Amino acid sequence: MTETTPVEAVKIQYTYPISDSFFTASLTASVEQERRAGNNPRLCIFDTVTSMPGVLMPFEALTETCRHLGILSVIDGAHGVGHVRLNLTQLDPDFFISNCHKWLFVPRGCAVFYVPLRNQSLMRSTLPTSHGFEPRPRPGITYLNPLPASDKSAYVTNFEFVGTVDPAPYLCVPAALKWRREVCGGEEKIREYCVGLNKKASECVAAILGTEYMECAERTLRECNMSNVRLPLNVEEIADMCARRGDLFDGDQVRDWMTLKCMHAYGVFMVFVYYNNAWWVRLSSQIYLDLSDFERGAGVLQRVCEDVRKGRFIGESKAHL
Repeated sequence: MTETTPVEAVKIQYTYPISDSFFTASLTASVEQERRAGNNPRLCIFDTVTSMPGVLMPFEALTETCRHLGILSVIDGAHGVGHVRLNLTQLDPDFFISNCHKWLFVPRGCAVFYVPLRNQSLMRSTLPTSHGFEPRPRPGITYLNPLPASDKSAYVTNFEFVGTVDPAPYLCVPAALKWRREVCGGEEKIREYCVGLNKKASECVAAILGTEYMECAERTLRECNMSNVRLPLNVEEIADMCARRGDLFDGDQVRDWMTLKCMHAYGVFMVFVYYNNAWWVRLSSQIYLDLSDFERGAGVLQRVCEDVRKGRFIGESKAHL
């Protein structure tokens, strides 16, 4: 798009937990507002499952809304393949991208890029750009393509050859699919176990900590393999303690300290986020985990939160964790 047109982004602001209906209503209102201002909205980018906090987005409804509004849908499905239920024929997005290493048990460096036939002519280049790329024609300029002549489509030629790349992760995909089917019982069984465990884990950890898990009115945020539980930490009390000790309060600094403390002191990796004036831990359910793993994690969280309440993060260097 930027080859020919100045492009600007318009962000729709929101704070979880919110209703699924907010997204479609806000997208429609935003597009209509831009059109009244004389602008021409062209596409919308959204997730299947957001990363931080980790919650399911109503990506099917958003895709349908884009279709109704006449704009392109670009789905950031990094947490999609091997995680949520996907039927690309039925979903019919304009562009869909997903990593294989997050939930499909394939090594890093392997992803899925889906573009329906109607949009393949819009694709200008591979990443990284390689020999199959055909620049737009310019008078008096001849471009040399070192690849042999081919009767394949420009889209296939563009993506077929990329210079230096490790093909091993791609070659692992069939083995990963076979393992998931034959050992784990198939995608639906994996999803059923992980989503069920995710709900039990978030409820269990929230009960142990005496807090809450993040959820919306439709109770759809946890219909995936990730959930978020609020930590039993009072932001005002932590900020006051920092002020008394002559230190500046930084919610992200506390977040990073807790991450390192969990790893170095307790041998547990957890993902934290400072969000909406509170600290949350993101839980992630996998088929090799059970509820006892999350119970152990909750015990670690209790100890780490007690360390924070005592101010041990103030002035403690990473080297001493």
